Amino acid sequence: MIKLTSRIAILDQNDTVVAFLDNNVPDGLPFWDDELHEYLEGTSNTFTFKTDAKHPDSLHLVEGYKIAFKTDRRDYYLNIMIVHRDENEVEIEAWSTNLELLNEQVSGIDPGEAHSFLWYKNQFDPENTVQIGLNEVSDKQIKNKWDGENTVLSRLYSLANVFDAELEFVPQLNQDYSLNKIVMNVYRAHSDTVQGIGKANVSNLVYGREIKGIKKTSDITDLYTCIYPHGGTIEGSDSKIDISGVSHTVKDKDGRVEFFTDGALIRAPLARDRFPSFMSQSNDRYILVHWGCDVTDKEMLYGRALAELKKNCTPKVTYEIDGYADTGIGDTVRITDEEYNPILYLEARVTEQVRSITDESRNKTIYSNVEVLKSEVDSSLMARVEALIKENKVYIGQIMSNNGIQFVNGEGSTTLTAQVMDGVVDIADQYQIVWKKDGTQIATTKTIIVSSGDFGAQAVYGFEAIKDSKIYARAEVTLTNVHDGATPEPLYLHIRYSNDGGQTFTGNNGKTEGKWMGTYSDHLEADSELVSDYTWVKIRGDDGQSLVSMTREFYMSTSNTAQEGGSWSATPPTFDAAKYLWVRFKAVYKNPDAIAYSDPELDGTWSATLQAIDTANQAATSASNASQSAQNAVQQAGEAVNKAQEIEQEIGPI
Repeated sequence: MIKLTSRIAILDQNDTVVAFLDNNVPDGLPFWDDELHEYLEGTSNTFTFKTDAKHPDSLHLVEGYKIAFKTDRRDYYLNIMIVHRDENEVEIEAWSTNLELLNEQVSGIDPGEAHSFLWYKNQFDPENTVQIGLNEVSDKQIKNKWDGENTVLSRLYSLANVFDAELEFVPQLNQDYSLNKIVMNVYRAHSDTVQGIGKANVSNLVYGREIKGIKKTSDITDLYTCIYPHGGTIEGSDSKIDISGVSHTVKDKDGRVEFFTDGALIRAPLARDRFPSFMSQSNDRYILVHWGCDVTDKEMLYGRALAELKKNCTPKVTYEIDGYADTGIGDTVRITDEEYNPILYLEARVTEQVRSITDESRNKTIYSNVEVLKSEVDSSLMARVEALIKENKVYIGQIMSNNGIQFVNGEGSTTLTAQVMDGVVDIADQYQIVWKKDGTQIATTKTIIVSSGDFGAQAVYGFEAIKDSKIYARAEVTLTNVHDGATPEPLYLHIRYSNDGGQTFTGNNGKTEGKWMGTYSDHLEADSELVSDYTWVKIRGDDGQSLVSMTREFYMSTSNTAQEGGSWSATPPTFDAAKYLWVRFKAVYKNPDAIAYSDPELDGTWSATLQAIDTANQAATSASNASQSAQNAVQQAGEAVNKAQEIEQEIGPI
């Protein structure tokens, strides 16, 4: 992490220290609201701060004096350009680079032949105000002409543009904070294959940590589909060079013409078709702009113009990335936002940095050259994860009835419809629906019709949704027959729960000793019927205790071993992956009135769904770990390359 010093030197016009800004020295000149703002272009910077106007050392803060300080990464040397003073505060704005570069004017030149970057630099800076350090374009020789007058700094930036380069100005201070020299490093301009200023892939920034948020904006405000480029002035005339006579065609990967020259123009027909100009006076529907550049070579002018047209013939997509990264200017970083839908992977270049010595909340990073990256997770792994999730997903089964689930006085029927719910969508048509009555298969249709005469006192109807021999959903419902007691011969349900052994009850073939629930007459015992293991019913009897209703109840529990943290309800609950579903049956009797409950059981469909979700989460975690491993490998490889380059610079080529 860059360490900004709290001790800042103030130097006079002779580069002599006259005072210090220092918050750690008693009675020293304090400062606050400070911001060091660094820019990619020329790695220039500004430094603003406020201080106490009543302190005697504040009188040294005058325009033309210098501000200098050192960090663990580089030295800073700035000119005090703007001073605001009132009775209480002094507000200072200082700019980097020597005043000679900012203000001194130089004339135009016409070299007549091609020269190197260093040759041109010496023409614009004959006093050697800056000294070239690294020079990545030293192998280039270019012929170019400059007209009129301009500042030294503007000429150097124009020279970099002609040589397709980036400039880095690095002041180097003496021990007494005076300026030793200004080194100008020359890099090849940043591109898909060249880093330029800064280091590549120095960090992997993550939403929620270094990144607070990402906002994407698409804009066609400045879009155009045809460009008319102009270069420098033609020798011996007032006209500017254009690309007449240059002939080029560029096709896309499908063989379609994407760009072509047309006289002095470059056209983008595919972009024109996507964004036609209906306001055009001609029928070509192109949007034309004029664009100027300093170069005087036709082919070079064409290349620069084509690059501009490529940038501006499609919507400009920008990403506002909120957050601070402790990186250098020009560095390339990777950004991951897993909260974005879909997950967003970006590569971006740091073009501005704002840092504060006294208030870190002011720190901010500005990015450009944002590129959307593909997920680094292997596509086959993602396919396996998706297949695993789909394979293990269990849906919620529901049974819909158009006439209830209870018949009165042996009359009526109802249509039962199977539903397989994926959220709020019924996908039952995608599965084979198998209906069962009391565990025995009865149908393979989505709907069945059940009449009161299809069963005795009650029956359990349920379905399973099946595909490829796998059950994806199931549901059950209990239908009952009851009597309202209004007829002369009432129909009552008498239930006998018998034990597993004992003496046979006379005349009842296998009904061992147990207890009948409800009164009965001996002569009606022959009408009793076995409905399940050790459970017998009588469908007729005296006016004794009878079943009125049988309903299903649900309990949302925090435990899969007991009913905890919830309450019983007759309403089917909404799925919650953090809870367990328990189910029981409630029986209501009359003559005399009573209520009985079956033993609670854990719902199998709900549990299967939880297990599937857990399996899918484990698969997703494995995929995420694989993605992080891939990113770490890329970062480690980049660090190894950078280290090798640093060693080579220290010891020279072998």
